[in-house]
Amino acid sequence: MEKKIKKLLVILSVIVMSFIVLPNTGVSAASKAKLNKKSATIYVGKTVTLKVKNNKKKVKWISSNKKIATVSKRGKVKGKKAGKVTITAKVGGKKYKCRVTVKKKKATTVTVKDKIKNACIKYGTVSEDMSGKYYYLSRLIISDDKKYEYYTSVQYYTATNKVRISVLIDDTYSSEDYCTTFDVDNVKDATCKIWYSDSHDNYGKGVVYKELIHQNNAVDFVVTDMDVDVQIVEELATSSVAMGLFNFDYIMGTYSVGVSSGDLGFTTLYSRYN
Repeated sequence: MEKKIKKLLVILSVIVMSFIVLPNTGVSAASKAKLNKKSATIYVGKTVTLKVKNNKKKVKWISSNKKIATVSKRGKVKGKKAGKVTITAKVGGKKYKCRVTVKKKKATTVTVKDKIKNACIKYGTVSEDMSGKYYYLSRLIISDDKKYEYYTSVQYYTATNKVRISVLIDDTYSSEDYCTTFDVDNVKDATCKIWYSDSHDNYGKGVVYKELIHQNNAVDFVVTDMDVDVQIVEELATSSVAMGLFNFDYIMGTYSVGVSSGDLGFTTLYSRYN
C-alpha cells in the first residue's frame, strides 16, 4: 500500500511540474520580439515592408536618412535614391534595426524587335491570316510606268510574338506576283532566312547573304521545291528583299520608330540598291 502511495505522489508531482514549466516557456518564446528582416535591398521607387514579429505594442519607425529611404507608420520602406540607410523600429525602450541598401533603377533595354512591335500596335491596323491575328504597318509604291506595285507590310503577330516583314511585288502587265517574307528573329549577323513564293505556286526557303555585296544575287536557295530556274528565283527574291528594305526604312521613319534596315544588319545589301 505504501508503495502505491509513493508511486501516486510521483505521478502527481510530474503533473504539477508540467503545469508550472510549460506556461513559462510559452511566455518566454512569445516575448522575443524581432524584425522580419535584418537587411534588405531595394531599387529606387520600389518598397519593402518591415514588421516586428511577436509584438502587439505600438511601433515607431525611423529612417536614418529620409533622402535615401522613407518609412511609413506601418513599416513600409520606399527607396528614394541610391545609398544605405538604417531603419529603426522602436518598441517601448527597445530598438530593432534593419540595414537597407537602395540601388539605382534597373536600366530597361528595349530591343529592335520591341520597338517595331510597339510601333505596329500603336499605329498599325489589325488583321488576321493563317498564322493568327496581327497588327501591321504598310506601304505601297507604284512604278512610274505603272508596271509594278511594290507592297511591304511590317507585321506583329500577337499569339507567337513574331515580327515579320512581307514584301509583295505585283507585275500588273503579266499578272504575276512574287512574295518574300522573313522574321526579325531569323535575322543573324551575316545572313537572314527568307521564304519565297510566286503566282505559279513555286515556293522555297532561302538565305540572304547580307554582307556579300559583290555577288550578282544576294539570295541563295539552299532548299527549294521550285520548278523554275533557281537563278531567276534568286534575282527576284533579291529584288523583293531590297525593295522591302527600302519601304521598311520609309515606314519606320514615318512613325519615328528609331529603327532602320541597318539595325537588322542589312546596311550593305541595302546600299547596293539605294
